[in-house]
Amino acid sequence: MGKKKQTSAPAETFNLLSKALDCGFFRANPESVIKKLREELKELSDEVDKNDKAGMKDEYGDLLFVAAQFALASGVNANKALRQANQKFSRRFTYIEKELAARGLEASPQNRELMWKLWAAAKRQEKPKKAKKLAKQPL
Repeated sequence: MGKKKQTSAPAETFNLLSKALDCGFFRANPESVIKKLREELKELSDEVDKNDKAGMKDEYGDLLFVAAQFALASGVNANKALRQANQKFSRRFTYIEKELAARGLEASPQNRELMWKLWAAAKRQEKPKKAKKLAKQPL
């Protein structure tokens, strides 16, 4: 009798949500899930304001659970979406590191302000249409 293989938390979440979907106990409308996400984010923010670590853990879990519900309700592949977000972050952070290195600097707390400016520049390069929304800050 070997150890029972434990299901990952994301897989367990999608199993639970699929079961709820099958019996109609599910927010199938993406807009209603967005409303619930805002509610959970507000609850998490309240726990942060109180500096309640246990409350933060609880509300963060709820937020993640509802985010997974959004994926099912909208037809978004959560795994692919997160991998894409990881790749986007990696590209942007690599840009920051290269730009800092070109200036003889390193990624460090002392260079935080410049790193945020470089982040905005990387974002503008990737999304020219959204560039207008970003503050045009000199580098």
